[in-house]
Amino acid sequence: MNRARILLCSFPETTTCTSQTGRPDDGTDPTGFFNCEYYVGLKPYGEWKGTYHTKAQLTEAIKEKLEKFPGIIFNFTQPAEDAVDDLHVLCVDAHLFLPLFGCDVFRLLPGAWRGLGVDLEQSTYYVRIMVFVRVLGSFAAEAGPMPEEAEAPPAAEPAAARLSRRHLDEGRPRELGREHQAAPARAARVPAHLPIGNAMRRTLLVLGLAVFAAHALAQPAAPSDAQQQQERQKVQPGNNAPVWRDVKSGEKQYTSIPGRETDVLIQPPARFPGQSAMATAGEAWRNFRNGPVTFYGGWLVVLVLAAIFAFYLWKGPVKVHEPPTGRLMRRFSPVEQVIHWSTAISFSVLGISGLVMLFGKYVLLPIVGYTLFAWLTALCKNLHNFIAPLFIVSVLATAVIFFRDNFPKSYDWLWFRRAWAWFARSEHIPTGRFNAGEKAWFWGGVILLSVLVAWSGLVLLFPNFDQSRQVMQDAWSVHAIAALIYIAVSFGHIYMGTIGVEGSYRAMREGVVDESWAREHHEIWYNEVKSGRRREAAGGAVPEGAPHMEEK
Repeated sequence: MNRARILLCSFPETTTCTSQTGRPDDGTDPTGFFNCEYYVGLKPYGEWKGTYHTKAQLTEAIKEKLEKFPGIIFNFTQPAEDAVDDLHVLCVDAHLFLPLFGCDVFRLLPGAWRGLGVDLEQSTYYVRIMVFVRVLGSFAAEAGPMPEEAEAPPAAEPAAARLSRRHLDEGRPRELGREHQAAPARAARVPAHLPIGNAMRRTLLVLGLAVFAAHALAQPAAPSDAQQQQERQKVQPGNNAPVWRDVKSGEKQYTSIPGRETDVLIQPPARFPGQSAMATAGEAWRNFRNGPVTFYGGWLVVLVLAAIFAFYLWKGPVKVHEPPTGRLMRRFSPVEQVIHWSTAISFSVLGISGLVMLFGKYVLLPIVGYTLFAWLTALCKNLHNFIAPLFIVSVLATAVIFFRDNFPKSYDWLWFRRAWAWFARSEHIPTGRFNAGEKAWFWGGVILLSVLVAWSGLVLLFPNFDQSRQVMQDAWSVHAIAALIYIAVSFGHIYMGTIGVEGSYRAMREGVVDESWAREHHEIWYNEVKSGRRREAAGGAVPEGAPHMEEK
C-alpha cells in the first residue's frame, strides 16, 4: 500500500494521496477486508505542465505504472460517482435532482412548471423534480445565443395543456407528452409544458432568498478549519498541517478493524528521558533510541573494553605465587560445564547480534556496504530471535545449579576491601568456591540483568499478545539499556575467566584446576574439598596426565 501511494504521488499532476484498507465504514458495500481505496488529489488542469493534459491520459499512465503489482485489480472513479450512482438506482438520469419531502408536498408546487419533469411517489409522499439540459436552453435564450447543437426553445403550450391537480393526484404522467425531453421518457417521468408565470418567479425568488439567508446565518464569523485548509492549498499545495495536528493528537477515532489502538493512527505526544521537548511517542522513542541509548551505550562498551585492555597492558594477568603441583582437583562437573558453556555461547551470540543491529549502521555499513550489511543484519536478527529461548533456559539452569555456592558469606567483605590489591599485586585473599566478585556477577548479571533482558525480550519477541505500542517501546528501552550494561559487565567476567587470571580458563574448558591454583584463589573451598566436606573432588587429587577415575 505504501509503495502504491509513493507511485501515485510521483506524478506531478497530483497533490496528495491517502488510502484506506478494509471494507467501507458505512456498511453498504460487501467488499471484504482485502479492499484498498486511494484518494488522489489533482491539480487544476491549467497547472498540468507535463506530458498529460487530460484526466484520461493520466489515468492510462497511472494504470500502466500500477501493472507492476501482480494479482491486484485497480479501478478508477470520481469521488462523488458512488453518490451519483444512487440516482440511477432511483431510475433518474437527469443532471439536476431535487427531492421534496413532506406529507402535503403539493402545496410546495407553484401553479406552473415549464421545462421541468415531475415524478410523483404517492407511497412515500415526495416529488422528484428533474431539470433537463435541453429545456435549460429556453432560459438561456433571453441572455444570449444558444449553442449550435442545442435546439430552439419549444413554443408555449396553450392554457389547456396546464398541469392540473387531478393529474398529479391520479399519478398519470404519460398523458402530458414528452416531445421536449432530451432523453427517452420513462414510465415514471412527466414533462410539464407550462409557461413560467409570475407566481413561479416569485416562488423561486423567495426560495432562493430563504436558502441564501439560511446559508449566511449558518456561516461562522471566522472561517472554519476546512475553509482555511482550502485557502492554504491554493498558496501552499500539499500543506496539511491542520489535518496532521488532529491526527497527532492521539485521540481515538472510529475504525471498523477491531484491536487495541487500531482507532489511534499516531500516538499522542510523549517525552523520554533526556528530551526537553514533547513529540509524538513514536518520534520521541526513535530519538531516544538513536540519541542517548546509542551514544552513551556505545561509549560505555568502548570505554570498558579500552579500560580492560589498558589494565592488561599495565599489570598483566593475576599470577599464582606457587609453582604447579601436578595434582588436579575437580572444579566443575560435566553437567556444570555443559550449562556454563551453553549460557556463555548463547550470551555471546545474543550480545554480538544485538551490537550489530544497534551500532552496525554506524560502524559496519560504511565498511562492508549495503548488500553485505543487509545480509548480516538479517542473519543477526534471526539468530537473536531463535537463540534467545536457549539463553533463557540456560540461565535458569545456571541459577539453579550454582545458587547454593553464591550465597554471601562474611569473608566476602574482605575480598571487596582488598580487591584492588588482588588485581594489582596478586595478593592472596581466602575465599570459598566463588569469590565476592563472582557472586556479584551471579546476582547482578545472571539473575537481575537476565530477568530484565529476558522479560523485555519476550515482550518484543511475541507481539501477538496484543501489546500496545507504548508497551513495546518501553520494553525495548529496558531491553537495550539492560543488555548494554550486561555486555559491559560481562567483559570483566570474560577477561577474568580467560586471560585475566592464570589457569582460570582451564577450569572452564576441562573442569579441573591444579592444587596450587585452588589454594591460591579459593583457599576456603580448597580446605573443604581436602577435608572431604565437599563432594566436588571426593577422590582427592589426581596427578596431571593420569586418567580420571570415578570413585565408587
